[in-house]
This record gives sequence, structure tokens and C-alpha cells, in this order.
Amino acid sequence: MNFSLPTFCSEWVQESYRGYASMTVGEEIALLSERATLYCRMLTEARIPILSAGIPCATLKGGKPRPSALLPFSQAINTEAFSKVELSLGEALRYLAGEAIQLPTTAPQGYCLLFFEGVPIGWAHNVGNRANNLYPKPYRLKSLPK
Repeated sequence: MNFSLPTFCSEWVQESYRGYASMTVGEEIALLSERATLYCRMLTEARIPILSAGIPCATLKGGKPRPSALLPFSQAINTEAFSKVELSLGEALRYLAGEAIQLPTTAPQGYCLLFFEGVPIGWAHNVGNRANNLYPKPYRLKSLPK
């Protein structure tokens, strides 16, 4: 378990959260307050497994950081660190249902933070000719409203 905050995490969060430590469990990296860090250290020393803690910040996929699916819903997110794409109602609903969406041609490649009416709703990974929908499968809409 590592408690130091990776550089990419400090860029992805608001300045007031940059003093937080991080905890890596498997592929997940979460931000921890000073008090939470103390409790996690005590649990670790007692060999009690920690399944989840803190503010989800990133996931390591193949050793590369990917913003956590839950980070857009946290006050900790630094929205200025990411490319932003505003979606219409129809596009937002399709995104939340897990369908493919078309990003504007002006959207840069990489992770784009998607917004609906100015509120962050999730991530898309723009790979040029298409965008991968990164909305978590368990949270997806089962059917679109008519």
C-alpha cells in the first residue's frame, strides 16, 4: 500500500485536496485525509484488508492512469485539468445508457470530461475516429426514456 500522492492525481484535483495522501489498493487510487490515512495505516498494520476508502481518483490500467469513473461526482475534481465536452439531452441519455457517442471534431484525443447543463457526468476516451464510453456498466440506464 502506497500513501504518497502521484503527480497526475494532484493535477486532477482541486488545490485544497493536493495535501491529501493517496492509497493504492490493487489498481484503484483514492485520496485520503490525514485522519483517514491514520486509520488505514492502523488497519494495514493489523492486517485487516481495506476494500475501498477515500475519494476515488484514478485506476491503473496496464500501468497507465485513467481518471476514476466516480471522480466527476466529487467536489475534489479539477475540471480545468481535462478537455470538456458539453452534451445535449439526447447525447447525455445515450451516454448514460452506455451507447457510443460522437464527440465534436474539435475535441482533442485522450480523456474528455463530459458535461450536461454544466454538470460533469462522466468520461469518454477520444481515440480520434470514435470515443469510448467509460460510464461504468453497473450504473448504466437499462432503457432510454421515450
